[in-house]
Amino acid sequence: MQVRFNTRRDFGHPKGELETRNEYHMRFGRPVEPDPVYPAVVSHVLEWFWELSAKRQYGAGGPSPLSFSDLKAWTELTGTYVDPLEMKMILAMDSAWLSAVAEESRQDRLRHEGMSKLKAQTGKRGFAR
Repeated sequence: MQVRFNTRRDFGHPKGELETRNEYHMRFGRPVEPDPVYPAVVSHVLEWFWELSAKRQYGAGGPSPLSFSDLKAWTELTGTYVDPLEMKMILAMDSAWLSAVAEESRQDRLRHEGMSKLKAQTGKRGFAR
């Protein structure tokens, strides 16, 4: 899912900057993964998904799934006709996106827990140089 590569996160950049997963890999000389390729025939659905996703609600547990009322309001306000198959595609993309975000968050939490343990053990901010 594209979120793995294009979402800016805290990967421990020395200057505290947020970076994408590929930028993180480039910083350490690791291979980067190519951007996903989507068939042109469904590119409009992907654009719709990102437009909807940018307006989603967030709670204490992270991003909320897109709701049918969100989708209905968006179609009515934008005048966009979405056929049932396209709606299923948007909902499937949303499920995949939410899963990818949850996995990224889990990895972030594990990485921060590991750094906290290292700091506690060494009394330092990071690895010794």
